Amino acid sequence: MAPLEPRGRLTFASVKDRLGIRSPNNVANLLTGEMASLTQEDLRVLLLTTKNHVGAVHSIYVGIVNISLGRAAEVFSPALRENYPCIILAHNHPSGDPTPSKQDIDLTKQLREARDLLNVDLLDHITIAHNSLTSMKERGWEQ
Repeated sequence: MAPLEPRGRLTFASVKDRLGIRSPNNVANLLTGEMASLTQEDLRVLLLTTKNHVGAVHSIYVGIVNISLGRAAEVFSPALRENYPCIILAHNHPSGDPTPSKQDIDLTKQLREARDLLNVDLLDHITIAHNSLTSMKERGWEQ
């Protein structure tokens, strides 16, 4: 893996180095080491190929201690710009509780509506806190 680039983008050297995402735990393995100890919420988007290989990870918003806001334009922009058909959204909860907030759920609903218009699939929205995570898809909030 290549190091983090100045704009908060993680890229992979070649196709064989790309991590395949098969479950929320794969996302956690990729991001938890870095995100679990952050003191502010950091909203990231993972860009995925049609075979769910990670092409890049972008940090798109850093919030305050307990709030991270995102707009559909910022969330989907890296995928549209770099021509990736799928994304996973992930952010940390510095509080240590991975339970999605009302704002997290509302954002996910907005993004699921926007994805249909943009033709970019939102596969999941994952909240990371210390050594735990919550997958909105697994909890049924993806609809």
